[in-house]
Amino acid sequence: MSKKSWLIVLLTLTIIYIASPPALAITTPPVEETTDSGTLGTWSFGSGTYKKYGEDPFDSTTWTYSGRPEQVISYTFPSDGILEVNGHPDGDSLSPVVDLWVDGQRVSTWEMGLYYRGRLKQGQTLEFHVHPMYNAYKSEIIYDDPGNPPLIFEGVYDDQSGSATYTFESDNDSGNTDDYITTSMYWTPNTPTTLDTLEVYSSIYTTGTVTSIIWFIDGELATELTSDSWTWENPPAGEHMITLIAKDNNGNTDQSTDYITVTDSGEPEITHPK
Repeated sequence: MSKKSWLIVLLTLTIIYIASPPALAITTPPVEETTDSGTLGTWSFGSGTYKKYGEDPFDSTTWTYSGRPEQVISYTFPSDGILEVNGHPDGDSLSPVVDLWVDGQRVSTWEMGLYYRGRLKQGQTLEFHVHPMYNAYKSEIIYDDPGNPPLIFEGVYDDQSGSATYTFESDNDSGNTDDYITTSMYWTPNTPTTLDTLEVYSSIYTTGTVTSIIWFIDGELATELTSDSWTWENPPAGEHMITLIAKDNNGNTDQSTDYITVTDSGEPEITHPK
């Protein structure tokens, strides 16, 4: 090929490159998720008494209280994300009774301790309304309190205090955070023995409606357990892995797993959960 031909080829390739330069690979750095943790708040109650009134002892919407102290611990979500809160009673203090409020509306009540794990959106506010747990050996049921509505209960409580810690993880994925379900669980007594009746409760928050609940005990599907709570009389000693799986009408599914340690206090008859 002559020098003139080479020159024409080189000039042609140069023009093509200038007109159509190769595409540059543009890499978008991932959005960094943020994590925050610390002490969310504390509670402290001196000893005292309170009264609970109501037409129906099994319907909490009818209950009113007199002399029942309350302390509020709150958290406002700085961004879309997941918040986990754990309560820590001081020393021998009983775990408190907690009403959970979301954006000014009460959504659930926990009668044995403060625990929460869930996902909300930026700007939403959680409030934990903390009340003292009554002493079962000192409190009593009274059905007649002249001049007042039907009296269901008179609670006596001892000095109680504790703190709540939290961990927040921002949710920066591209999923639809407007539509979700979150699960957690708690149980009473907090430190069960083989002589106790263990009561396990679910805490489920969803933007839809819960359609199914499944429980696993030590990795085995408990086919007879399909409700949001269950009891286990005289649970066997040892550490038991409990898994909760819930699904809502939007097709969302969430699960949580926790471990309950049961201490040996004799040789009771072992029964199955129900």
